Amino acid sequence: MSEEKHGAMGRERGDRSDVTFCTLVLQTMASAKRTTAAIVLLSAAMPISVYLAVLHRRAETAAPAAPSSSNTTAATTAYVEVAPAGPARLDLGLVQQAIKRLLSSPEDYQTQLELRRLMFALGAEEISAVQKLLMEVPDARKPALQEVSRALFARWAELDPIAATHAASAVLRSAFGFYPLRGAFLTWAAADLDTAWAWLENRASDRTVREILGGEALAAITAMQGNGAAMMARVEAVTDHAWRDKLRLSVLHSWVRFDAPATIIDWTLKLPDDGERAERIAKTVEQLGAYDPNNSFGYLKHIENPDRRAEVAHTIFWPYVLHRPDSLWKNPPDLVQELAKHTEDWPGVIFRDAGDALTRHNSARALEKARTLPEGKARDEFIQGMLMGVSYGDAAAMLPALDMVSEEQLVQHGGLENFDDVFAKQNSRTAAEWIATLLDASPTRTAAESCFQRATGRTASEFLTSPSK
Repeated sequence: MSEEKHGAMGRERGDRSDVTFCTLVLQTMASAKRTTAAIVLLSAAMPISVYLAVLHRRAETAAPAAPSSSNTTAATTAYVEVAPAGPARLDLGLVQQAIKRLLSSPEDYQTQLELRRLMFALGAEEISAVQKLLMEVPDARKPALQEVSRALFARWAELDPIAATHAASAVLRSAFGFYPLRGAFLTWAAADLDTAWAWLENRASDRTVREILGGEALAAITAMQGNGAAMMARVEAVTDHAWRDKLRLSVLHSWVRFDAPATIIDWTLKLPDDGERAERIAKTVEQLGAYDPNNSFGYLKHIENPDRRAEVAHTIFWPYVLHRPDSLWKNPPDLVQELAKHTEDWPGVIFRDAGDALTRHNSARALEKARTLPEGKARDEFIQGMLMGVSYGDAAAMLPALDMVSEEQLVQHGGLENFDDVFAKQNSRTAAEWIATLLDASPTRTAAESCFQRATGRTASEFLTSPSK
């Protein structure tokens, strides 16, 4: 190929997005054992590709078609020499050049993607030669080729999964970590899960291998086939308690992305009550909340233990509400309006988290929203959250919120102490003037005086009557 054509191809590759690359890989695998390798490899390496893999698989299932010449891209022919009357043959010199380019610039992600694609163009007779090239790289530089090694063994497993997996097991982890074994086993498992799983279960002495490979394999197959219930049934058959727990989380992590929440919850609720069912339900709701927090709160009711329910609610709600754009607190959908509908059935921690997060965004808006909540425990919790988030806003602007909570609740919950400390440091004079308006010996004044003195070294009255230092 001419230098000019090589240059043109390089520019083409440089302009191509990751999404386009994923699509190209899935298309060019038409000439290989389509079942798994590229899809599994990419699903483990690139977040966007799991979704592309699912779309690709569904399209194949709906309308299977023989590979056409349009599926052979110019980017592929740049690396494969095609004899006039024979099969494609990969130029190993080009592979070696690509390895050198990647080693000279390990952050060049595009070159890494090209190398990984190249691995799937290898024939059976070329795999050992490329493996030798990778193993000859100095140990200190091998980490740059970990993903490439995964692709190499995934391609090998397309051709001979048992041989590839055994060979990958023999590669020292100090060289490429678990990457070769992950590439081989995930490809094998996606093509023949029963046989691959039997091999994995026999590796009782290597728990780390079982946990990593088992979880990744079931998660990838769940994403590709949308068969979370079937994968969970396999998990439930595992007798090793610790391994079973890890496998459940791996399948859930994948299943909640591609199936309706109601389907997953219904499956969980039908599990036998064997002493673990309550925690499985809690974990399922927690996983659903990680990907779809807006629609997961309605499932909190299925968690019977109130402490565990509150814990899951906080795990779901806090990151969601903290990172919610400020504009969505004042425009539909208004979160506080939604909270007001559930003051009786949602855990109090949700309201506390909301008050804290909104105060961090905008303390004045937090006060405005607090006034829209009906009197009761939920509003008290919301205001307590405001007192905890006060350091991010103007404490003086929040003083009206204290009048909305009974003195008993104000002192009991602990938010007052944080508020007083922040207020005294933010604006000592205004804080001292506010303390002076409180009833003598009242619990609120006692707490506020104590915090003020710790923060300023003087009582509020001393501060107001003494000249400024």
